[in-house]
Amino acid sequence: MAKKSKIMRMHYVLLLILFSFFMGINIGGYFSIPSVIGNASQYSVSTEGYVPVQINVQGSDLVMSSDCRALRVTVSDTQALSIAYGLEKRVYDRPLTHDIMKDIFDNYELKVLSARVIFFENGIYFGDLVVQQGNKVLSIDSRPTDAIAIAVRYDIPVYFNQTLLEEHGTDTC
Repeated sequence: MAKKSKIMRMHYVLLLILFSFFMGINIGGYFSIPSVIGNASQYSVSTEGYVPVQINVQGSDLVMSSDCRALRVTVSDTQALSIAYGLEKRVYDRPLTHDIMKDIFDNYELKVLSARVIFFENGIYFGDLVVQQGNKVLSIDSRPTDAIAIAVRYDIPVYFNQTLLEEHGTDTC
């Protein structure tokens, strides 16, 4: 029971953070506020320098592939499970964190526009999730696995920095 209680507390903290982000509340300066990209009527999702990747989960490995390049990254079991369930359009016994985030996005009329893996630094991949709220378009700094887990729930493409895929991926043809 203690484990379930801890998970529930983590979900509530995540909900508070997300709500704070979109309502413009800063929680003690500990969290990065999404950057406003611009006016929704002027925004188009730029894919220049990025390639769409197919997402596949094999055990605890996340495989991102495009044309003749693929990148295999070992992720946590929890992240792999969430991405796999999102790909399969399955719901776990209880909502997973990314299911809750999707519910929040849907209920607050937030439209997910894109998920991207942007750069690699100090052994860590960085990504973002681009979301539209009314007339604002926000770029939310995100772990790539979180952005991907949300993207697969919406059937939107995941984009990977083409240079990174060339440098870090393997030839599959």
